[in-house]
This record gives sequence, C-alpha cells and structure tokens, in this order.
Amino acid sequence: MSNYITAYEDSALRADIDFQEGLPFFHVEVKRDLSKSDVKLARQAFSEIKKSLVGMGYETLFAYTPSRHFARLVGGGFIDIPVEGADENMQLIVWELLEV
Repeated sequence: MSNYITAYEDSALRADIDFQEGLPFFHVEVKRDLSKSDVKLARQAFSEIKKSLVGMGYETLFAYTPSRHFARLVGGGFIDIPVEGADENMQLIVWELLEV
C-alpha cells in the first residue's frame, strides 16, 4: 500500500513523497525547463523535505530514476545503485538523511 503526499509544488516542479511499506520514496515531476532560480528553490525545498522526514524518524529517502541529473541538482550526498532486472538506465537513489 502506498500513500502519496505532495511535499512541494510550484510552476516549475512538483515533489511528492510516496510511503511504500514504511519507506519514503521521492517522486519529482518537472513541468518545464528549470531556471537557476528554480533550481535554488528546489534545493531549499529538498532540504526542508529531508529535515521533515528526519523529524518523522526516517533515516533514508529513496527514488527510482532513469536520470541522476535532478538528484545532483538538489544536492546532498546519495548512493546510486543500478536496479537489477530493470532498464539499464534505471537507478535507485538513496539519500542518507542524517547527513543533513
């Protein structure tokens, strides 16, 4: 069972957290090309999302993505793991939240 919560939304992007089996998964929908100010806002929002998750007792945040580009844009360290049995470009991104 999953439970989506919109954590951030503006005209450039929407960020949801999907809780799957007690683990938070990050989903981002980019609505248009991002400007430098959009990226700055996304970084600030991602930082607040991570702090909120830590406050809820979570130590990690996960995401599946075919591109690590956005994960790099929002900053913070993460582990990049190929997803076995999936498209060769699909990666599991794991952020260690306690490094916030």
